[in-house]
Amino acid sequence: MAASKKRSSAPLTLTIAAIIGAPLAWAPMLVRGFAASSWIDHYAAMESLPRPRRAAARAIVSKVEAAVMNLAPLPQSSAAALHGLEIGQRVQSEDHDPEAALLIYQGVRGACARVRGRPLAGAGFAVIEARAAALETALRAGTAK
Repeated sequence: MAASKKRSSAPLTLTIAAIIGAPLAWAPMLVRGFAASSWIDHYAAMESLPRPRRAAARAIVSKVEAAVMNLAPLPQSSAAALHGLEIGQRVQSEDHDPEAALLIYQGVRGACARVRGRPLAGAGFAVIEARAAALETALRAGTAK
């Protein structure tokens, strides 16, 4: 007697579902991160922040947070954090608004601290966090004089 061998298509179906499903599951996160990164680039291209600057600074912090959390460990996440710091430095030196710059420095530092707690995501953010803390400390020392 010949035993009938019926092949199951379940492993093939699961493989196809995993190949198609994994990118679809990550797509919204990546889109949010790249959109936030584009907003940061938009603010960086402006000559000065729109008024009220503190509200714009909070918007920048929100976009940095979204880009860092959604794009880590991609290099665009650290680039977004660095752009945020550059915007803060520009606000401090050219717009002469230390309060808005302080908001940005604190926000970038906080975003870097949060992403460092995630496995495989925050390896290089310690340097950016330290830079943000140094800028924050220098600004506080400069305004205390």
